[in-house]
Amino acid sequence: MTTVLLIEYPLAVRRALRARLSLESDLEVIGEADDAPQAISLARVLEPDVMLVDAETPYLDASWLVRAMADGNHYPALVVLSQHTAAMRSSLKDTRAVVVGKHEGLASLVAAIRSVVGRPRES
Repeated sequence: MTTVLLIEYPLAVRRALRARLSLESDLEVIGEADDAPQAISLARVLEPDVMLVDAETPYLDASWLVRAMADGNHYPALVVLSQHTAAMRSSLKDTRAVVVGKHEGLASLVAAIRSVVGRPRES
């Protein structure tokens, strides 16, 4: 079972994503956050396999969050959901984060989550 920490705002979208991901037998959402401090705190406690981060969440700098997580003992794989995929990929090019466009659909998002599991993590 792959565990996922979901960082998304607003709550309605987060709940919809959680409901959709719960349909996948190999994925389990173990926590939710709507800002970076809460996400980091939960990630350190829950130690998810994957953090799914919406890059357009207010008061969240996805690039900073990815780098902040790399400084911890447990570094989950990161999937970043973005409307601006080219800019986000450029911003995260020196990380192991996978960027998925919001226009790519749920199948692409689920595939990205699965693709990062088992990858070597940066330390």
